[in-house]
Amino acid sequence: QQRDYSAAQEVLLPPEMPNPLWIVELLKKLGATTSSSEVKRLIESKAIEIDGSVITDFKAMIAYKPGMIIKVGKHRIYKLQ
Repeated sequence: QQRDYSAAQEVLLPPEMPNPLWIVELLKKLGATTSSSEVKRLIESKAIEIDGSVITDFKAMIAYKPGMIIKVGKHRIYKLQ
């Protein structure tokens, strides 16, 4: 199934941010969520995808890079610059 990421919201992360970053902190920086409990619920329901792979670990450390596609739920799509 081909996905259309043209509607993805482009996000520029500050250069002083640590890399890798905890999944919860990354999503908060993107503005995708405001609470850790919401992230935990999304991970448990397999609603967070990074570059096509589903995140299943709440403690995951994400090594982010420009061009990475982060999908939160069905409608929130972010592309890192």
